[in-house]
Amino acid sequence: MKRIYLPAVISLLTLLYSCAPQPGKGTPDFTIAYDTISGVDPNLLSLDIYNEGIAGPAPVVIWVHGGAWVFGDKSNSMEFKEDLFKAQGYLLVSINYRLSTSGSGIQHPTHVQDVAKAVAWVYNNIQQYGGDSTRIAILGHSTGAQLSALVCTDETYLQTHGLDLSIIQGCGSFDTEGYNIPYAMTYGSDENGVYTNAFGTNPTVWANASPTLHVEPGKNIPSQFIFARRGGNVRKQVLDEFSDSLNGIGVTTTIIDATSLSHEQVNDHIGAESDHIMTDPIMNFLQVVFN
Repeated sequence: MKRIYLPAVISLLTLLYSCAPQPGKGTPDFTIAYDTISGVDPNLLSLDIYNEGIAGPAPVVIWVHGGAWVFGDKSNSMEFKEDLFKAQGYLLVSINYRLSTSGSGIQHPTHVQDVAKAVAWVYNNIQQYGGDSTRIAILGHSTGAQLSALVCTDETYLQTHGLDLSIIQGCGSFDTEGYNIPYAMTYGSDENGVYTNAFGTNPTVWANASPTLHVEPGKNIPSQFIFARRGGNVRKQVLDEFSDSLNGIGVTTTIIDATSLSHEQVNDHIGAESDHIMTDPIMNFLQVVFN
């Protein structure tokens, strides 16, 4: 298919996003446990639903937070996102997953297994909250970018729940080196042992956790992906490799030029009043995905 590059600055708001959002209350309308495991903090196995004022059945946007597989929460930086997606009639779901905190013993594949379980819960239950299970997109930043991309390319995680990759119509994956973890571990910077902490030292596990290495035709991988390109050469190279591999099986990829943003700003700018770098391309992407 094709790769679409978007400029760093878009001068006009799109028709989809004609009014700049104001920060919402940042408080979900529902918090739901998608799983219960003895000894595990219930918050780590829960999701938040933002559906106040949504006329269903509404398209569903699932958000996966970042935090180096160690920290972060589904509630982080949601105020602008809440109003952004609600303004377009989209139901927003933000999910948690277990973290590789010190002493937890949590490593890959637990994080992505939890994400897949949350996605399965959404698919099977979101109709009760006004969502349309036939129109689901998953977006994530940093760690969430790796997890979103992996659950959209490795079919085994959703298959555990009797589901197929076809239940996801689009994937947004913003700013990570985790598309090819063996390459990132070899040529990148495992700063403070972040990757080792989450993925261990076994190259077979690294490969299993790498979305690029799961891209194959005939798997019902979503037909639309959107990325944010910024950072150092390794980060850019692993993104380009992933995008090229998707293009090679007929998937359309959109790449936002986010070189003017920091890693944190890629997330924080989504839905912010003055932002057109991240917000407009994402809303255009979702229009394509959901129509």
